[in-house]
Amino acid sequence: MGWKNCARHACSEIRANYLSGDCHYKRELLQGHTRLLRNLKECVTRRALKSLQNNLYFSEAQGCHCSCLGCCYENTSPFDRAP
Repeated sequence: MGWKNCARHACSEIRANYLSGDCHYKRELLQGHTRLLRNLKECVTRRALKSLQNNLYFSEAQGCHCSCLGCCYENTSPFDRAP
């Protein structure tokens, strides 16, 4: 995978954070994030954007991330659903 391609990197980070279970509400509560409504998507967004901002190749991580969020968040392949 090409880590210099912002869209691919963003999609990988979004899917990784969504499908890994790292943003499960119990983990988020333990870390002090107490908003339960819409917390999963906010967590996925926060963590993926943080990773993109750490990549030195991207100067506009926010724009790249926002353009990929919808389609990549809904893509659970090869799983039937998110955990």
